[in-house]
Amino acid sequence: MSAPNQPGGQQSVAADQKAVEDLMQTLSKGMRAIQLYLPNNPMYGQACNNVAAAFAAVWQLTDELHFVVTNSEFRWKDQTVYTESNETESIAWILYKDGVRSITLSPGIEEGEAIRFLEVVNRVRTLPPEAGDDLVTLLWEEEFDYLACVASEVGDEGEPLEGSGGGGAAVPAEDIREEVQRQMAGVAQEEQANEFVSVDDLDSSLYQLEPKEIAYLKSELAREYDQDLRTNVLAILCDILEFQANADIRSEVLTILGSFVPHLLAAGDSDSVIYVLRETQAIRKRAKDLTEEQVTTLEQLPA
Repeated sequence: MSAPNQPGGQQSVAADQKAVEDLMQTLSKGMRAIQLYLPNNPMYGQACNNVAAAFAAVWQLTDELHFVVTNSEFRWKDQTVYTESNETESIAWILYKDGVRSITLSPGIEEGEAIRFLEVVNRVRTLPPEAGDDLVTLLWEEEFDYLACVASEVGDEGEPLEGSGGGGAAVPAEDIREEVQRQMAGVAQEEQANEFVSVDDLDSSLYQLEPKEIAYLKSELAREYDQDLRTNVLAILCDILEFQANADIRSEVLTILGSFVPHLLAAGDSDSVIYVLRETQAIRKRAKDLTEEQVTTLEQLPA
């Protein structure tokens, strides 16, 4: 009797995994919406609604989600449910580089905390290198009730970071001593330097930038120029196609996407082509009120 039940069990596990994968894709799209739109934009609101709906579907299958975080993946029950090769867009990488090694989500997070979590992750992406805050600190300050993380230093096992008042990983005493010694050496060098008059002290400019301000501007310029503008534009077009009910607008977006693909192929941008095909086929299944002509266009787009 056990053999006939096995396929059904496997189908159930596969269905659960698919629901969690869909949730993670929705969270990824939600973070992109936070990057691209202001909170008063309808696309931003729709993304928030999609996140809440995705969590509601998962809570029908399980009462808790525990993810192991690697530098490129989220793993749930030893299965990869989220992966992103582009580090600047990867939620997994942003968490991992700041020491988060696992994250646990509980029912209720969809009522506001999920979006706050994505906003924190997005904020960390734009922090300058010399910023005093990091992801673990910002998560702790939010005091989440339905989200808990385990953060660790390299080589440490990690300490739990609870939303209601936990802390990050403990810093070894030896590291603290070394940091104090470096700071004392810096103070001594500064005091010695102050004994001499420098030409820089006589600079008459009223608006000279501090070194940390110059470093911040450089990092912001580098981040701006490193953005994948093609993917951002394609994401906006896909959002309009999915959430805009006007048939004429949808048809116009489909025409634009259809003409975009040959240009992307000619430019050798296979990642953007894959993104367009993946998103449009997902939209074909999710979007409501598509006309037969629009459905046919979406089906024929890969050809």
